[in-house]
Amino acid sequence: MIERLALVAVLVALSTLAGRWWQSRQGRVRRAEAASADVASAVLFTTPTCRTCPQVRTNLDAVAAVHADFRWTEVDAAENLEQARAHGILRAPTVLFTDATGAEVSRASGLLSARAIAVAADLDPTAFEVAA
Repeated sequence: MIERLALVAVLVALSTLAGRWWQSRQGRVRRAEAASADVASAVLFTTPTCRTCPQVRTNLDAVAAVHADFRWTEVDAAENLEQARAHGILRAPTVLFTDATGAEVSRASGLLSARAIAVAADLDPTAFEVAA
């Protein structure tokens, strides 16, 4: 009986740690190893069942409305599986920020705010600051 309780406690602890690790990666931008170029555009990878994709889409539109030189496109990873695999897309939504040649500068997955998108794209984020 005690062994089972100990096993359950260990499983709960491991599940909690895994959940916190996964949540810490939500919306965090990761720069590519050789990234030194300016961001020219963004590519949003979505799926038909993605619940947070519409919000990221709205936030990308908001950034594009404020910064006229910012462009983004959307790729349905379910319909373009080879393209998603080629870019190492493991979840939706994922946003790839690319330079003028199409090379990846940075990426982020999960729910991204308009401010986080602007920062990742090296744009002025002050239009998206939350008033205190």
